[in-house]
Amino acid sequence: MDGRPQEPVDGAQVEGAATEHTTTTGRGSGVAVALTLPVALVVGWIVQLTAVLSRLLEPTDDPTGGFGLTGWLVVGAAIGVGVPLVAFVGQVRARRRDPSLSGVAFVVATLVLVVGLVTCGLAVVLQFSSVAADRYRTAQPPSVAEQRYTGEEAGDELRALGDDTVRALGGDPTEGLRADGSTVRAYSEECLLDNDDPGVVWSYSYSADGLVDASGEPLLPDGVHVLPGTRTDLDGVRELWSSEGIGAEQDLVDFDQIVPEADWLERWSYVRAGPTVDITTICLVP
Repeated sequence: MDGRPQEPVDGAQVEGAATEHTTTTGRGSGVAVALTLPVALVVGWIVQLTAVLSRLLEPTDDPTGGFGLTGWLVVGAAIGVGVPLVAFVGQVRARRRDPSLSGVAFVVATLVLVVGLVTCGLAVVLQFSSVAADRYRTAQPPSVAEQRYTGEEAGDELRALGDDTVRALGGDPTEGLRADGSTVRAYSEECLLDNDDPGVVWSYSYSADGLVDASGEPLLPDGVHVLPGTRTDLDGVRELWSSEGIGAEQDLVDFDQIVPEADWLERWSYVRAGPTVDITTICLVP
């Protein structure tokens, strides 16, 4: 010691030194990162939304089983979730090395990451679940109802049921011609079974108000809704269907109309006086 008296330490100088030591750093770069992350999230949303809308507006048979859409959803999630995740991890490591680092980027990265997971991430999870469910469904064999009648047997069965239903209404299924001059009552179309295998659907149609006689005149004159001599009640149809193991449910319309209840018949089938018989099967094994 030189013996000279020590000058007192100024408290303001100590406080200033401490303040200088804890000054926040990296604020500019943190703001830049904070502004970039929401943009990445929006881009991710746009990619996913575009993929979904393209699938909805232009439906096509996807040979990849839905993985085409899934791929674009993953790309969107990689942008909307991956970018803020990388920023979040980077900010955590940087703040461990330098506690004085600005927390702006860390806060924004956390918020954007949470929103991205709830939106972009959830979209991917739901799509994977949908694809898995479709894979499981397509791997299943045809249902019992779909195999009840196969091939021409289905057409023969429906044609017989339709003709008998017309007779139960007091009509003659051989009477009347279609507008094209044919007497075709039952016809088939291609369809897809529940497991997406090819199938066939059969329809039977007899509607007196749309038929003509041999001379081309309407079978039903103007103002007439029921063929003379036919029944105006549906009790005969109910009895017939009951004997065939088919239920009959009253349709919720303003006139007397019933729909069949059977696992191999569609619910939009209907019968009413006229006679009017319109019966369609579900998609059946060809």
